Amino acid sequence: MLFVDVRGLTSLTEKVSLSELTVLMNRFYSVASEEVVRLDGTVDRFVGDQIMAFFGAPYRREDHVERAVEAAVAITKAVNDMSNELAVGAGVSTGVAFVGNVGTADVNDFTVLGDVVNVASRLQGHASPGEVLLAERTFERLGETYQFVDERQLELKGKAGTTRVWVLRP
Repeated sequence: MLFVDVRGLTSLTEKVSLSELTVLMNRFYSVASEEVVRLDGTVDRFVGDQIMAFFGAPYRREDHVERAVEAAVAITKAVNDMSNELAVGAGVSTGVAFVGNVGTADVNDFTVLGDVVNVASRLQGHASPGEVLLAERTFERLGETYQFVDERQLELKGKAGTTRVWVLRP
């Protein structure tokens, strides 16, 4: 699971016009979705100022974890390069999730559900601008691929105890 969120959007909305904001956000959505699709991920949705994506379904690739992290790093770098006004924080978590339709007969949605989704979302919420936070299981799959700058223990809303995470600053 991958969540990437624009940091400081509320402050930005006070400084730019709605049309400028729309252009910036559409550039973010475009960059983010292009990276996810390029790496065979699935964009689940845009939620306000964030993108939610998953890897490993419907395309089952052995390196889906690596691809999710690569997408987070690429999006973070691309947003940093494209605008002085936007910065993002990202969270990546690895695990088993329900993937499919949920809802009612009148309103339904194709999405993912499970602890892995909640953890990725919570990690993204703790990421500072320019950071990608990785859950332990994600980190274990990467080996020596990236230079990690920090390890943290975080208290995640709804989770018992602390959660060990690793920090990338692309």
